[in-house]
Amino acid sequence: MKAYTRREENEIKLFWSGFERRDNIILTALVGLGFALAKYPSIIIEVFYRKKFGERYFTLASSVFIFLLLLLISLAPKIVAFIFMFLDMQPNFDNGFDVVLFLFACAFLFKSIKQRQEISKYGVTYKLDRFSLSQGEYHKFFNDRFGQKLYGIPVNSKTIQILFEPSVPIIAGVVFLLIPYFQVLGAILLFCGVIMVIRQFGRAMQGRNAVLDIIDQNIMSQNKAGILMEEKPMEEVHGIRLPVALPTDENVRQLLFDETDTENLSKDTWTE
Repeated sequence: MKAYTRREENEIKLFWSGFERRDNIILTALVGLGFALAKYPSIIIEVFYRKKFGERYFTLASSVFIFLLLLLISLAPKIVAFIFMFLDMQPNFDNGFDVVLFLFACAFLFKSIKQRQEISKYGVTYKLDRFSLSQGEYHKFFNDRFGQKLYGIPVNSKTIQILFEPSVPIIAGVVFLLIPYFQVLGAILLFCGVIMVIRQFGRAMQGRNAVLDIIDQNIMSQNKAGILMEEKPMEEVHGIRLPVALPTDENVRQLLFDETDTENLSKDTWTE
């Protein structure tokens, strides 16, 4: 469903931002760091699902880093055993090589190289025909059902990214945890699936907040006179309520109205 609004004004009043927005610098920094780190577990899953990533969204350097990390995990028992041997200690655990995880790491690297080759096919660097941060096209299975329902759940961008795509590694991870020699891979897949859910849900919330910011700015702009000059009750100004008492002098109120910060924006606003 789309909401489309044509504004008569050329600018939007940002008086609302000083009072109603609740920005936390520390929380914002932590969320940004979390999103940056969550990219890597998500790529482990996305590389098998999607195609035609943007050149800045998917880099081969990230995949090589992940491959080396998976290789290190698969070699961890032998590395620890070597350290024990160096210290003249006898390890009391199986110091074998995790072949299953190593094969998965090789498959991931191979798929990553294929993805990067795909990016090179349609061109990279300074072209207007491709969004460089594109998250890639969905798997054909989901594309063919877009707009329909799958197990009673509507198939759209939100449900694919938050529910359907992560469900496969989560289920596979739980199953692999029950199979000997597959437990480490199962734990990694389960972890990646959960992180992918959290990351995509966070992205969806950020997108929703961005849309609501635009709508709230419009509401504030349309009701500015009623709020600052007439002091209408919140029921008449779409729920807006100021946290301060306004001056009784009309000239001072007029000054507040005239001096409110403005920002030039387009006349048209649309949201999904």
